[in-house]
Formats: sequence, structure tokens, C-alpha cells
Amino acid sequence: MKDIENLNNKLDRTTKKIQGRANSKHNLQFEIPTDPQEFYHDFGLIAHPLTGQLVKDLTEYQYKIWNQAYQYRYRLTVKSQKVGISTSVLMEDFQRAILPLSNPWSCRGKEILIIAQTLSHAREHLRTLRDMILQSKYYDFLITKYSDVVLRTEVTKAGVIYVKNPENLRKPTRIIGLGPREAGIWSWKDVKHIHMSDVAAINQIDDSGSFGAAMSRLMNTSGSMHIETPPRGQRGKVWELYKMFAPDSGIELTESQKAAAFHVETIKADQAVQAGVMTKQDLQDMKERNPILYGQLFECEFMNPYTSWYEESMIKYNKDLAKEMIP
Repeated sequence: MKDIENLNNKLDRTTKKIQGRANSKHNLQFEIPTDPQEFYHDFGLIAHPLTGQLVKDLTEYQYKIWNQAYQYRYRLTVKSQKVGISTSVLMEDFQRAILPLSNPWSCRGKEILIIAQTLSHAREHLRTLRDMILQSKYYDFLITKYSDVVLRTEVTKAGVIYVKNPENLRKPTRIIGLGPREAGIWSWKDVKHIHMSDVAAINQIDDSGSFGAAMSRLMNTSGSMHIETPPRGQRGKVWELYKMFAPDSGIELTESQKAAAFHVETIKADQAVQAGVMTKQDLQDMKERNPILYGQLFECEFMNPYTSWYEESMIKYNKDLAKEMIP
């Protein structure tokens, strides 16, 4: 028994020495801001996709969505296309991965799942995040090479980002990219946060199994979930959550439903125009080119799948044609 105790003490001393060497060699001990705007400035500015200029601040809605992470365990953000929410939420994922364990939102040493409409989309999100980390002051947190601390397999690759955990270098944080298949979501054992992106586009008639599998991963960690997605018709789990928890739903929730409630926000394209993320002219051009789906793509409308394929003018034309054909 004493030999085992001595061995454990020796292992503890060895681990502390390794951590000390790693933390002195790499800059992992600086203070990590919790305020979204401060973290964005500290992390490093991103370039505007249109102008190529560095964006000085998060938009008002990006800040609001990110800041709600500290208020709500479950969130649903219904968004317009191309408003920049996915990018800011990826930065939020990384912030969770490196916050110290003393912070209740920290995911150090845990797993963060990024689930997208397909596996290739999830891996593209990981690629975007990896590239942003490499260009930031936090690049030393990224595990890209095998060392005496981590296994050869525990390095960043297409499907997973490994992030150093300064409080236990032998237990890194993993940010894992997954597709929406239910079977692929099962069995992840140490999940603290789930980011689901554009999942209303899952090509399944019944997507409840995938959402159920994801929610079950959080049961032993009291973890959190953020779904950010454009709408795609009045069907599926996203529509069900929106219908139940949207502020104007009119549904009176029971106490148990309140405990499991999703906080719902909608971000429409006109907010992105005001923030300078897209131009008013480009938005107007899109409305003229695609009037039928414009509401779904840019105004966060859940369209009725039985009527969304036609316009009122089409109905009028058919009525006029019918009159001509009737003797």
C-alpha cells in the first residue's frame, strides 16, 4: 500500500514538472477575458469578407448572442443567412475550451461537439476555427505535434482539434466535428458543450433521434447547448423548439419545461445591413431574384412546406385561366 502511495506521489511530481516546463516554454498562463468583446480583441480581429478590412468590434447582435452563454444553458438562435453568427460562435467554443476550471463555463479537459448538417460541413467549421487560432495570440494552446505529454494520436487533425489544458496537460480539451447521424453522436462520454450549426438543413424526415442523442451527452456534465441555424420550414426539431420557446409562442410552460427551456433569439438580415456585414443593395437584389424563399433565407420565417412553393400572383393567374376555360 505504501509502495502504491509513493508511486502516486512520484507521478504527481513528474506531472507538475512537465506542466511547469510546458507553461514556461509556451505562453499559456495569461488572463483570459470572459467578456465577448474583450476576448475578441484579445484573440485577434477577423477580416470582413467583402472589404478585406479587419473588423474592429463584434456586431451588437454577435455580442448579445455570445454574452447569453453566461445566462442560459440552452440556446436557439434562428438566423438569416450570412450574418456572421457561425464565426463568432466558433470563437465562443474556443473561449470555453481555454477558460480556467474555476469558471463555471469552462470546458478544459472535456469535449466540445460541433455538429453540422453534414460531416464535411462540421470539418470545415473545425478548419475555420483552427486557422483563426493559429493566427491568434492563443496559438500555443493548439496541439499540433506529438510530445512526451500527449499520445501520438492526440494531435489536431481534420475531425478534431486538441487544445492544451494547463491544469492537466495529460488531459487535453477536444473540439470534435460530427455529422448529424444519430449513431455518430452516441458514446461521447465527457461532453461539456454542444454547438449545432445549420442543423435545420438535416436531410431527415425525423431528426428527433439526432437531437436526443446530442442532449443525452450532457447529462453527466451539466453541459450546455447552442443551436444556431437558419429556418427550413415548419418541420423537424428546430421548428418544434422554436414553436414552444419563442417569446411570442403563447405557450404557458410548466415548471419542468421551464427548467429545460431554450432561450430563443432571431437575427434577421436587416440587422446585418445596419451593422455593415452586408449591403442593402445586395439584399434587395436577392429579394428580387428569389422572392419565394427570401423570407426563409433572410427574415427567419418558418415557411409552410405545403404553400411555400407558390406566390399570390400565381394563384391569381390560375383563377383567371380557369375563368377563360369555363364555358
